[in-house]
Amino acid sequence: MIVNPKISVLVPIYGVEKFIGRCAESLLNQTMKESVELIFINDASKDRSIDVLNETIESYPDYPGIIRIVTHEVNKGLPAARNTGLDAANGEYIVHIDGDDFAEPRMLELLYKAVSKNNADFAWCNYYITFTDKKKIISQPLFSEPIDAVRGMLRGSMKYNVWNKMCRLSLYKDNNIRFPEGNAMGEDLTMIMVALHAQSCVFVKDALYNYVQNEGQMTGTMDERKLTSLRYNCDRIREYISLKFPTSGLEAENAALCQLMKWPFLLDGKMSSYRRWHKWFPESNQYIWQTKGVNTRIKFVEWCAASHLLPIVWLHYIVVIRLYYGLVYGK
Repeated sequence: MIVNPKISVLVPIYGVEKFIGRCAESLLNQTMKESVELIFINDASKDRSIDVLNETIESYPDYPGIIRIVTHEVNKGLPAARNTGLDAANGEYIVHIDGDDFAEPRMLELLYKAVSKNNADFAWCNYYITFTDKKKIISQPLFSEPIDAVRGMLRGSMKYNVWNKMCRLSLYKDNNIRFPEGNAMGEDLTMIMVALHAQSCVFVKDALYNYVQNEGQMTGTMDERKLTSLRYNCDRIREYISLKFPTSGLEAENAALCQLMKWPFLLDGKMSSYRRWHKWFPESNQYIWQTKGVNTRIKFVEWCAASHLLPIVWLHYIVVIRLYYGLVYGK
């Protein structure tokens, strides 16, 4: 029995019956198995997700690590499931895996080697956007200091999502960092709070995570509840930086985060979304050209929107979003 595992892998489960078997197999087949704790959080899933998970686990009777299933009696949502996982974890480092995604075989090994060699507080890696019959590698930037990684996440040049990273559990516990229960849209922004407290970091260039795009995911729309959550989480991060790190010099990056959050409103061709873009964080528009690391095309389209040049914004939607991405991703 492992007393002090090196890694705790947290997997929230709700409505992932079709995917959890592949996810679990990708973890049970990792090249690093010893000193690993797999914690699956059943968020009162109503389908056969847990049955499939148990069947998969039973087919690996010789797995040398720890496997635990923690159950919510009622559905509490993704952020609460992540918090339950953090409370149950005993590992030095935390890895988050979503139940409909899956890991490459060496993910745990390579990330742990990197943090151990560099005595790093957190690590991140490249990843794949994975479709049914193809995948596309998404490259992440290299930063040597945590504050620069924070700037990258705020600007959008680095993915702030939790699932392509390995972090010390102490970063969460020592700083009382929790995921925002009841506000699932944008909850991954919590990773910025974690990184702000890190003293060291390291980048692994290998693509080690598969971010699976399911039917309708690329073109899905957000209802008012999701938009309210997104706004809440964006405001939460901005306030956290202002209160906890008032001399960090992240004012422009804070504005860039606002632009990043409302950028999708310029991508669906709807007049209502265009109006919402103007309504959200209008004070951040003055920083459009001042933030480093943001794609020039994005800056230009945002400047056009701020300048009320709607025909150019619409042309970008038709040519880039509908035609180009339609060909690349087959959507």
